[in-house]
Amino acid sequence: MSLLLHGLALIAVHYLAIVYFGVQMSRHMKQKLQNFSATYQRLQQQFFRALIVQTLAPTFLYVLPAGPVLLAPLLSPLLGFNISMQTGLVCTVFTLYSPFDSIAFMVIVSEYRKIIQKQLTRTYPVPHQSSTGNIALQKRVKVVQEN
Repeated sequence: MSLLLHGLALIAVHYLAIVYFGVQMSRHMKQKLQNFSATYQRLQQQFFRALIVQTLAPTFLYVLPAGPVLLAPLLSPLLGFNISMQTGLVCTVFTLYSPFDSIAFMVIVSEYRKIIQKQLTRTYPVPHQSSTGNIALQKRVKVVQEN
């Protein structure tokens, strides 16, 4: 039980350090960014949000799924029951981290998102409607606007 409490205390210290330095960095960023343009400020804010997501992702994709698997053998003798669990799902969740880390950054930062949208529309163009379909749509829009 002592080992378990020491492990939890160690994890808590790490997370407290992450929160403390994250708040300090946010405060200093706000002060320093007042001297720069609004566009640069927005970009730095997006980078900061991406950093937060990339910091929290391992918690949700590694620590929380692995916690029950690693704690079950320690707690089962103390609680007096046998535990049998399948760990295939946990291994699957572990593999999600690499793509999630990159995709989250690309979705949060607007400049990367714009480039990806351009590439996707160039690769997969939106099919155009026939001219008769456009005329019918325009007539419906006019009818709705008149009412």
